[in-house]
Amino acid sequence: MCKRRFGLIGAALGAVLLLASSCGKSASQGGDSRLQATTSIDADGTLTLPSMPDSIKDPTGRADYLAAHFWDSLDFADTAHSLDTAFMEQNFANYSTVLSLTSEPGRDKAVRALLDRARAASAASYELMAAIAEKYLYEPDSPMFDEEAYLPFAAYAVGLGDEMSAAAEGRRDDILKNRPGTPAPDFVFMTADAKRRRLSESDPLTNTLLIFYEPDCDKCHEAMTLLAGSQMLQGAVAQGTLRVVAVYPGDNRKVWAEHAATLPSNWIVGIDPTGSIDNDELYLIRATPTFYLIGADGKIILKDASLQRLAYTLGL
Repeated sequence: MCKRRFGLIGAALGAVLLLASSCGKSASQGGDSRLQATTSIDADGTLTLPSMPDSIKDPTGRADYLAAHFWDSLDFADTAHSLDTAFMEQNFANYSTVLSLTSEPGRDKAVRALLDRARAASAASYELMAAIAEKYLYEPDSPMFDEEAYLPFAAYAVGLGDEMSAAAEGRRDDILKNRPGTPAPDFVFMTADAKRRRLSESDPLTNTLLIFYEPDCDKCHEAMTLLAGSQMLQGAVAQGTLRVVAVYPGDNRKVWAEHAATLPSNWIVGIDPTGSIDNDELYLIRATPTFYLIGADGKIILKDASLQRLAYTLGL
């Protein structure tokens, strides 16, 4: 069973190009462009973006501005565009790269304003925007998977208190679970030589790459083969700056033992003998493999990370 999870890193280069864009409506034009009566589209079929005010210099401030004004040129009453799934998805893909670069307050404010506009236009507009946000930012298989960027969308839905709020509350709670910066839950696991180890047993200068996997999962095999073949990762393990802990949270000991013997000897490979990881819901494991990067201080650095995000963070 591999269908618990996989998925981010958006093209930051595309977002940088968007931030640097000088095309579109001038920010000095009179009136609020968000009140315009017609939709403005560029030659490439995407929404016209506002020019960046020269007074905003720092990258985060520029991202905040663009996120706040990204949808200004869309008239949500123009249902030929606002209810066109392909058109909205194309623009949301660009928007998501901007959200990944904003400050948290800037992101939350921009998302609230966007959803307020969509909801004021019609229930259909809001529902389409909410569905696209979930598909692009929350679905594990999306290349733009980004829980933090999705969080304000979930929080907004919870606040509506309608029939969809319970599902949104569940998604919000999953995002807040094991959030980066929080302590990594400790647990006991057993190695192939029947020794019991604790996740927290680590040198104070060593980061931990925690892998939840299943021995009969093809995606797990592919991902772990790539990691095992990384000279940079193996070098970090040899130098003691990183340890790899691969844990099978299931109960098929025979299959696990056979597979464990194929993994690198300098990895710590274990099985959860009591089922506490799943039973106590210690970690969010939506699909296998699931990767967590834990700092030497015992706090989570990356949660449910993609291989691309791991490689970028670890410098692989």
